[in-house]
Parts: sequence; C-alpha cells; structure tokens
Amino acid sequence: MNTRTVLPSLVGLGLNAFGVAQAASPPAPEPSTQTVAPGPDSLAGPHLDPVEVAPSLVNYGYDGRLKRLETTPEEAAAELLDLSEETRSAIEQVLAERAAVLDSIVVNHLPELIEIFTSFQGGDAATGIRKYLRFSRELRPLNARGSLQAEIAGVLPESLRAGFSAIVEEYRAALVDDIRAEAEAKGEKLGRRQAALQVGLSAIGEEIGRSVERQIGNGALVLQRLYEHVDATAEQQAAIGARVQEFLGDTKGAPTRMQTVRLFFDILRALTPEQRKHLLNSIRKGELSLE
Repeated sequence: MNTRTVLPSLVGLGLNAFGVAQAASPPAPEPSTQTVAPGPDSLAGPHLDPVEVAPSLVNYGYDGRLKRLETTPEEAAAELLDLSEETRSAIEQVLAERAAVLDSIVVNHLPELIEIFTSFQGGDAATGIRKYLRFSRELRPLNARGSLQAEIAGVLPESLRAGFSAIVEEYRAALVDDIRAEAEAKGEKLGRRQAALQVGLSAIGEEIGRSVERQIGNGALVLQRLYEHVDATAEQQAAIGARVQEFLGDTKGAPTRMQTVRLFFDILRALTPEQRKHLLNSIRKGELSLE
C-alpha cells in the first residue's frame, strides 16, 4: 500500500493514460470518374439528431492523466445536476453538519494526527498505519452518519439519485484504474480491491486535511503572534522561519490544502510538548486565530 494515501500527507494517487484501441479503417473506395453536379444540400452532410451526453467528472489532460478534483466527487457531482435552491441548501446543510462533526474530532486529536503524519513522513509506514487505525476509531461519530454519497443522495429528488450515484461511481472507478495502471507501470501488481481501498483511505485523508485547514485557515500564519503565544525561543523562531520561507518558495503564494496542512504540522513539531499543548488548547478554545 502506498502510505501517502492514508493521511493528510497525501499529495496524490497515481494517474493513468487510457489507451483506446482504434478500429481498423475500411478500405477506401475506388475513385469514380463520373462527374456529378453538386446538389443544393450536397455539402451539408448527413442530418444527425442531437445526442444527449451524460454528465461526467472523468476528464483527461493532454498527457493522458486523469484530472483530479479539487473537492469531493460527491460535491462535484451535485454541481453538475440541475437542482433547485431548496435542494442545494439541503446539501449545504449536510456538508456543514459533517464538517462540524469531523472538526470536533480533529481539533481534539491533533496530537495523534501529528504523530501519524510524522511517522509517514519519516518513512515508518508500519507505525503510521498502526497509529492511524487506532485514531480511526475516533471517526465513529462521522461514520455513524453514513457515507457522504448516501447523505447527499438522500436529499436529492428521487429522479436524480441514480444519475448522481452514477457520476460519483464513474469517477471512483477511474481512480481505481489509475492506481492499478501506475502500479503496473512500476512492475507492481495491485488488485482492484486493494486499489479501491486506497481510494477510500485517500478520501478520508482529504476530509481530515480539509478539517485541519479549517482549524488553521488558508492564509499565511501570523508568525509573530504565534511566537509570542508560545514564548518561542530564538532557535525555534529561526527553524520555523526557515520552514515558512521554504513553504513560500515552494508554493509561490498559491499553496494547496495539503501543503498548508504539512506546514502547520511541521511548525507544531518544532515546538516542545508543553508549547504544542498550549497552542492546540488555545486553537481548540478559539482563543487564538492563525488566519
């Protein structure tokens, strides 16, 4: 298992170019020597009835790679449907309720997430997986609600539910094929069930990453306020400042969600356990905003 798919440290799954076999072309007809006067509609071409194309989230770039979504496939699929304002409001309510549940879990277990992140970043996959499985028990309140796909489908008009699910499942199937193809290109064998598990774990990691991002904000951290709050030493300020400079250089002012989360975890690792506890408690209580 590619350990990057388990945690918010995930930066992406494998991408695959789909090869499409072309049918053999029929032999070209012998050229005719007969001269035919063009009719008024001879250049119009055959009349074709418009074909309705089913909405899809599966798109490929010029390099043949699947274009990844910036949000969940469930949210993206809902955007493709012709929905009433009432239904869209119901979807927003579902998303807000799920976010509140997950945020409560994440903010109360940030130290465990830091340990998981550190294990995977340090290459200790066995420890990271063990700690993640232990942490996953804390997700029971979210899991009790059911999947995001089921929750959104539940507020859709019945006539749109099958189409919505088809869009989501088509995209997930494309992800599974991508992962398997990438593994095959590396000389590895990966079953469909294993690849599907990676897709599921990746989705959990992305949800956790979005929650951490909500806790710390999208913008640059206000370092001076952070330093003062935890009484950072000169050495800590230098280490954190260097990491932030590296972050700014790598992201060029447009960080992804995972890059922002990674920066936050790296800053926490630079603090002592006492400073980290004080900072996390302040964030949890809303006493300190890092936006």
